[in-house]
Amino acid sequence: MGTNRAAYPNLTAQSTESYQQKPVKHVRAVYPYVAQRSDELTLRKGDIIILLERRRDQWCRGNLEGKIGLFPGTHVEEV
Repeated sequence: MGTNRAAYPNLTAQSTESYQQKPVKHVRAVYPYVAQRSDELTLRKGDIIILLERRRDQWCRGNLEGKIGLFPGTHVEEV
């Protein structure tokens, strides 16, 4: 059984760069925050959150202990 080489284009370093994962960024809660909505995270001072997105409106999206939600970017600092 032969392999159709045309069906498997050569991958170059440039084409594989888009598949590389971005470095994981973490932030630490410096102030507590109580979630006001179901799509927000409640933060305790000292919590370490995986930062998924930093938005223009000073809110962030992150993962805290497996829960993904929004939190105020003014309440955290980069680790």
